[in-house]
Amino acid sequence: MDKGITAKKETKVNLKDAAKSVTATNKGNNIGTTQKKVWTVQEIQRLKPSEFVKYEKDIDLARREGRIK
Repeated sequence: MDKGITAKKETKVNLKDAAKSVTATNKGNNIGTTQKKVWTVQEIQRLKPSEFVKYEKDIDLARREGRIK
């Protein structure tokens, strides 16, 4: 006792076991936020004319907002 030696062992936390005990959820993180579609040039090129007409307003808005990659 005088030398500071104790009978108590320090327990090491196993990181893998600790990671398994934690559960991650997205509940509450995306409240009130909506993800707008990010279009690719290839997607737009592959659209049939009728599909393009259907999505034309969204594609134009995506172009203005920089959501076309």
